[in-house]
Formats: sequence, C-alpha cells, structure tokens
Amino acid sequence: MALCQPTFRRTPGLVAVPLASAPLRWRHLIGWNPEGPAAAFGPQVLRYAAEAYRETAERNPRYTAWLPTHPEYGAVALHAA
Repeated sequence: MALCQPTFRRTPGLVAVPLASAPLRWRHLIGWNPEGPAAAFGPQVLRYAAEAYRETAERNPRYTAWLPTHPEYGAVALHAA
C-alpha cells in the first residue's frame, strides 16, 4: 500500500482507491523575485502549472467526479503577486 496523489499516473497492476473521510493534501508553491528577470514569466508559469494539473487530474474519473462535491480540493484560484 502507498499513499499517492489522485493525479498519480496509472500503473499496470496497481489500483488507486480513494481514502474515506479526510483525504491527504499536497501543496505546491511557485515563487520568483518580483524584481528579477524571470518575474515577467511568473503568470505564464502559473497558468502552465494549473493546466498541467487539470490535464493530469482529468485522467482520474473517480477524482474528477469527487471534486465538484469538495470544492476546497483541486486547483485553487491563481493570482500573481
């Protein structure tokens, strides 16, 4: 048994089963120096990260069916500082 994110890639021979009650949470942060040369790309990087998450999450029908009833999970609203 292993604890995995719902966006875990399917692996032959393994079955992902959601946890009952309170699921685990993972948090990923993206940061940059607002004065640095990469600052101009920050909002674009955030969009790419959110798109990649959504595309991966869509591969798990059980998770995508669960998300609408648990709006506190999944991708959060993005904003650039």
